[in-house]
Amino acid sequence: NQLDLYYMQSVLVTTGWNKNDDVFDPQETWAARSSAEDKPFNFMHDEKDIIGHITSNRVVDLEGNLLSEAGESAPDQFEIVTSSVIYTEWSDPEQRDRINKLIAKNLGVNLGFEL
Repeated sequence: NQLDLYYMQSVLVTTGWNKNDDVFDPQETWAARSSAEDKPFNFMHDEKDIIGHITSNRVVDLEGNLLSEAGESAPDQFEIVTSSVIYTEWSDPEQRDRINKLIAKNLGVNLGFEL
């Protein structure tokens, strides 16, 4: 409940052939399932446009059910869902307005990530 953060969840990756036309191997993705946590959150895959950070992630099936991470074998298909925060307070008024407009305009619409 911090006023300077916008909390959200998004699908970071879906195994197999995904909507971005990328292919993610289930075994490799499973091995890296925790690697996104505590990393920068950028806008539209632009590493110079950091707008927040990833706070946690979890592995779910394609229906959104939480999968057990016990064991070594990866399911055939799964998604990694991240929890993130977007910074809403900036010392630069233009950046603050930009972020607030993005959030207001795109609630539920793709920003390069899913809300």
